[in-house]
Amino acid sequence: MNPASRINAVTEAFLPLAHGEQQVVGWNKWLSSNGASVSEDTVMLALRGIRKEIKILESRLKNLGVPEELFKDTLHGLNQAFQSAYLHRHWGDIHSKVTAADVRANLAWMGWVLNKLDENDIDESAMTALLQAIAEQDAFLKENELPDGLRELLESQIEELRIALMLYRVNGVQPIVDAVNKQSGEMRNASKELVAETTAAGPEAQGAVTRGMELISKAAKVADSGLKVVKFGKELYELGASGYAMFGQLLLSSPASGS
Repeated sequence: MNPASRINAVTEAFLPLAHGEQQVVGWNKWLSSNGASVSEDTVMLALRGIRKEIKILESRLKNLGVPEELFKDTLHGLNQAFQSAYLHRHWGDIHSKVTAADVRANLAWMGWVLNKLDENDIDESAMTALLQAIAEQDAFLKENELPDGLRELLESQIEELRIALMLYRVNGVQPIVDAVNKQSGEMRNASKELVAETTAAGPEAQGAVTRGMELISKAAKVADSGLKVVKFGKELYELGASGYAMFGQLLLSSPASGS
């Protein structure tokens, strides 16, 4: 898919929304249908995500030399409708900017114009493996005692990956790429204090770190499967196999560390 086809897919979720319902109800249904948690925070993330995608779509069309009169009204209407000020307004006040037949037809045409920029479909087996690993790590963290700093790091990793997978439906693989880059840096740059605390906590804590590394590897494989040019590759794929041995190693091996 490309920015236009992703936006069009999101608008489909709003087609059944009654005019008397609030826009937020449509977002809640969209989040639920994609297996994401439903909260005010996730709705706002999705809202910002689609506005970002509208800007990207406009930029891509301009870069291709598409005359602005062929898309500006549609994109302006979408951007206006998806402002937070309209989140709790009746859908009937703004539906024509999102689900009108001419809007959706225009988005479909934009998708056709940008078809050469389509991302690959992500590998379903890689996605299944990642979702299973997230669920297993979540369960482990709930059932075991860990150092506070490590728990905070690993819980934030799970939350960030879940958000990235939710935003994949709006923004493509880039949120997953960003999450992998951030998390691989955090794990490999963990402070000496956190590494020492985790080491002292024993096998359960170290095993939790290894599973965190495996999450990053699995997320990298998901991201790369959707990209036409591989972003990560062997180094990130093998991070999970390296496991706890890579925890804090960039910091420990730096010149400033004296090693």
